[in-house]
Amino acid sequence: MRIVIYNSNTNEFDKNSFYIEQLPKCTNSYDNCLKKYTSSEIILTYQLPSNFLVDFSDKEIFENSENIKYHHLKGTTAEEIAEEILALKPDIAIQATFWTEPFDWLPLQDSRIGEILASRGIKTISHPVETALICFDKRRTRDFLLENGFNAAKSVYIHHELFRTERSHPEILNNPYQEIALSQVKKLDFPVIIKDTFGLSSYGMDVVKNFGMTKNILMSKKNSGDRLVEEFLDGPQFGTEIHGTPGNYTVFPPFMFSTNQYGITSPKQSVKIGPITNEKYNLPEFYRTMNQLAEKLSLNGIAQVDLVFHEKKWYVLEVNPRLSGLTATISTSCGKTIPEMLLNTAFLKNKETSELKYVVDMKFPVLSSEMQKKLYDFESVIFVRQMFNKKARQHREEGFCEVIFGARNSLDALEDDLEKLKKNFPEIIEPDFFKKALEMLDELKSTG
Repeated sequence: MRIVIYNSNTNEFDKNSFYIEQLPKCTNSYDNCLKKYTSSEIILTYQLPSNFLVDFSDKEIFENSENIKYHHLKGTTAEEIAEEILALKPDIAIQATFWTEPFDWLPLQDSRIGEILASRGIKTISHPVETALICFDKRRTRDFLLENGFNAAKSVYIHHELFRTERSHPEILNNPYQEIALSQVKKLDFPVIIKDTFGLSSYGMDVVKNFGMTKNILMSKKNSGDRLVEEFLDGPQFGTEIHGTPGNYTVFPPFMFSTNQYGITSPKQSVKIGPITNEKYNLPEFYRTMNQLAEKLSLNGIAQVDLVFHEKKWYVLEVNPRLSGLTATISTSCGKTIPEMLLNTAFLKNKETSELKYVVDMKFPVLSSEMQKKLYDFESVIFVRQMFNKKARQHREEGFCEVIFGARNSLDALEDDLEKLKKNFPEIIEPDFFKKALEMLDELKSTG
């Protein structure tokens, strides 16, 4: 069986400034995966950086697996890319979308590619275009959640052009749209979060304490596009992934995310710990909600969901129909590789989640290749991945090194691993991350 795994990139990629190092190497992951799929031929069709799927230097792929084929996609439109994939004569095509800035819209293009492939008779594991559109536009996400009975934060949508239309129309004496929008915002419970309707993750979000500050932001030059003003829901934040196809979903347990000083998750600075098994988090409701969400969205592949546990109820924050920063965490907890998780969505082999091990996913500063190897060789470390941008203008934008460790049967054993990591690598442990991880472990072990 010929299986094509594909992803695309809408942005120009600077191969001279950005690179990713990963241990174990992606090539090893494919080699181990093919031991379980001996009758399959895998072709990886990609556009860099192809997160989690290729090992590359500052020029191009520098290490290939001898057991799979590689095809660097040249097309720019979904139609052109689909034709390239069709020329490879696949039996199955699996979407493996990553993310980019400033818009998290690669799921739109990859879903369109899948739609074209399906129309030409190819079996595809690819989210529907309509699903990708709902998840891309945070206003549509909010409307979808509320219309289908899911818990979601109250919010007000601000149409930027109408909200500040007097700027380009001096004849306007009073803006009734602005007046009504602000009156609706005033009725929300504060604090609130102001966020782009098409932004990526938590980038560009503002947590605002009162109406006056909110109005000032909305009226300022900083407000240059459509916004959602959303009630801030206090409570621990989590993420999960849903894998599979309609009628055959695997909902993975929630993993707790750390939050920054504003109470939101920062992708470049978060700590992740899981899986969550504590009964105080009302897990039956969690699994019921996630299965309903998967069916309503007709998910087809891998999707990530952000949630908050607020007043003993699960609230959905957003849905990302793609691979995510959580994908490596979950696959490590499962004792599997990301390529294996992708193939399992096609062959429906992810149903059992009871054997997941406890892991911590923690960020480190940018490290040398030697230090990454030293970390990876440490007894409890399973995964090391570094993203580095040579042209970053500020040190904090250079990148980070992600380390996943543990795979233990208890949270106490996981805490021991954390302490050993600090003892053996005191020069690179970030004190704030270490403290946050300990606090999260205490929270997960408590019954209150």
